[in-house]
Formats: sequence, C-alpha cells, structure tokens
Amino acid sequence: MAVASAPEAAAVDCPSNYTSLQVRVQPNTSIAWTRGLTVSNGTNVHIGVFYNGWGTPVANGSVDLYAIEGSLAIPISTGWDTWWRPSRASRWSFQAFCHGRVVSTDTATVTWN
Repeated sequence: MAVASAPEAAAVDCPSNYTSLQVRVQPNTSIAWTRGLTVSNGTNVHIGVFYNGWGTPVANGSVDLYAIEGSLAIPISTGWDTWWRPSRASRWSFQAFCHGRVVSTDTATVTWN
C-alpha cells in the first residue's frame, strides 16, 4: 500500500529529538509487536508508535496516528498506543504524523477478515 500524504487535520509538532517514527501492531499485549497482522473481523488490535529506531514509546499527545484505507484517513489517537478495529472486514494501514509532517514512512498493516 502506498504511503499516504499527511492529513491536513494533523496539528501536533514533533519533539525535535524524533528523527523517525515506527508504528507497530499486536493482537494482544502478550504477543510481540509486528508490522503486519491478519485477524478475525471484529477483533480489536493494539497499535503503538515508537521513535528513533524502535522501542521507545512516543510521548502522549506528540503524534497524530491515522488509520488509512485507500484515500480514507481517519484520526484515531494522539498517544503512543490505542486499541482499534474497523466497522467492517478490510485492510488498514497505520501511520503517525507530526503537524502534517511525515517523520518517516513507516507503517503497520492489519487485515481483518
């Protein structure tokens, strides 16, 4: 899936020490973070945003996390983690932005089926 352009609604400046962002997903907190999942329709997934190479969560309120399906981008969080599921079976990518600025093109993808 192509990386989305920054949604106009993004309104948060990244701290200057965020040189990259990593978005990861997991089906529950006992399974390791990953870049991609396939889960049953109706399943909530845990989405996390980390910075500078992976492992350190971003500060709450420091990024805008979007769920992206095709040209549709839905804001879902400004914190480092959230639980989310779509209303129907589909494939969604997740990307974090800082004040409309792409700090990195890293995405995670979940397919609900």
